[in-house]
Amino acid sequence: MVFFNLPLPSAIPPSTVTQTQAVPYITQQYRQRRQESERTGTFKRKYERKTDVILCKKCLRERKPPSHLQYFGNWYCEESETQTYVEWRTGLEKLGFGKKKPGNDNPPAS
Repeated sequence: MVFFNLPLPSAIPPSTVTQTQAVPYITQQYRQRRQESERTGTFKRKYERKTDVILCKKCLRERKPPSHLQYFGNWYCEESETQTYVEWRTGLEKLGFGKKKPGNDNPPAS
């Protein structure tokens, strides 16, 4: 009978363990692009919001209820609309906005 004295897994330094793990291809590409941009000194500008509040495009005021309401991506502005909210919403429903009809989950095959 032959016995081997192998080191315990906890005795192996952590740097060798992380190097043997497979890294996804997209991660390798990201690290390579980041390293290239650091080497050349080019960096992407950090995104900054233009304003802290969202403004209505119709009345240029803050878009908050109850004067502003949304229905499937369309905004109702109480101050600029000539019709009531109920009339506006029924007009959108006639145009086809609203919940999906049952049975139309799959688009036609092309």
